[in-house]
Amino acid sequence: MMTFSLTAQLPNGKNSVLVTRTGQRIPSPRFVEWRRQAAKEVLTQVTATKKPLRGPCGLRVSYVPQDRRRRDVSGQLDCLFHLLEYCGLVEDDSQIHGVVWTRDRDGPHTRIALLPLTPGVPFVRW
Repeated sequence: MMTFSLTAQLPNGKNSVLVTRTGQRIPSPRFVEWRRQAAKEVLTQVTATKKPLRGPCGLRVSYVPQDRRRRDVSGQLDCLFHLLEYCGLVEDDSQIHGVVWTRDRDGPHTRIALLPLTPGVPFVRW
C-alpha cells in the first residue's frame, strides 16, 4: 500500500485542459504548477520500490477543503488520477477499480492510500 498526503487545495482536473486552435489538448498553466508542486510532495513521501503498481488498484481519499466552497468530487478524482499517472505510481488510471471518498474534519488536507487489489478480497475491507 502507498500512502501520502497533499497540503494544497485540489483543483478540478476536468476543467484544467485547454484546447488549442489545432485541437491539441494541453493542461492549463495553473494545473501544471499545482501538479509540479503536488508531485514533489508525493515523491518525497512515497518510498515504494515497486512503482508503478500493476493490475487493479483501490483508492481511498480522506479530504478536507481549505474553504467552504462546493467541490466537484468527480473533477477532483480526475485531478488525482492525472497526478498518480504523472508521478509514476500507476501505469494507467484505468487500473483504479474502486474508490472510497470521505470528508474529514481534521484539515485542510488530502490523505490518499493506493492499494493493489487482491482477487477475491472485497475492496471495502481495507
